[in-house]
This record gives sequence, C-alpha cells and structure tokens, in this order.
Amino acid sequence: MGLQKNGIINFQEINVKSEQELITLVKQINSEIEFANITRSVTEKEKTLNLDYLLKRYRLIKKREDTKNFRERHDCEYCLYYERPRKCFEKTRCPLESGKEFEEKEIVEKIKCPKDKEGNCPYGNEVGTCFGFCMQKIVNEFKEERRSGKQ
Repeated sequence: MGLQKNGIINFQEINVKSEQELITLVKQINSEIEFANITRSVTEKEKTLNLDYLLKRYRLIKKREDTKNFRERHDCEYCLYYERPRKCFEKTRCPLESGKEFEEKEIVEKIKCPKDKEGNCPYGNEVGTCFGFCMQKIVNEFKEERRSGKQ
C-alpha cells in the first residue's frame, strides 16, 4: 500500500481518497468475509479487518505524507532554520511566512582546566577543577617529591 502525490492511497487498483472511503471499503470487505465464512468450517474461517487499526495507520501515513508535501512545497530542505541544529519543526505553516523570529541559542563556552596550558584539555568541568590526565600528572609529581624527600 502506498500514498501517491495527490493524497490517494492505491491498493490493488482501489483508490482511497478519504477516511470515509476507507471506512466504506473496510465495511464492504468485512461483510464479504463474514458472508464467505458462513459456509466455511471453523478452521477455514477468515478474520475480518480491524477498522480501528486501519484508520490509525491511514491517519499516520496521511500525516507523514502531508508533512513531506509541506516541506517540499516550502523548500524546507534549503532553509537555514531546518538545518542542524534544527530550530524549525513546523508541519503545517511556515514560520517565515508568518513573521516568526527564531531565537539564537547562546553558545556557552566550557570553562577550561586551570592547569591546562594549551587550552585543549577535555577534562575540565563547570567549576574549573580538573579531573583528567593533568590531575594525574599533579599526583605523579607529588609522589616523586615524597620519594625524593624520603631518600
């Protein structure tokens, strides 16, 4: 089952244009199944289609297709606000057409380790204390001083 560009679901040459058509089709198929089950044995009986499940799936497919068509129509793929980091999640109305402005998120710079001379230590935290390899270097220097002091 697939959705075509114009919003019509085509299933084995049966076109469904709306939920009402789907409901009518499912009821018709279910009545045919029930009629055929009258003459069948218990083991041969066919189950009827679950209308609630089919409607749920139809709505999901329709929603995805509508979103895809919206993004194609408005060229979202080329929009500055659609790219990473993504700020626009609209699916029905383009915020640029309505004049909505996007807030630019402030990039917070990570506090650097106080012992880092080159500025590339990835182990500093928000407080500014180091918990990585440069801390290990300090501990090793301390151990060396203790060993040299004992001898």
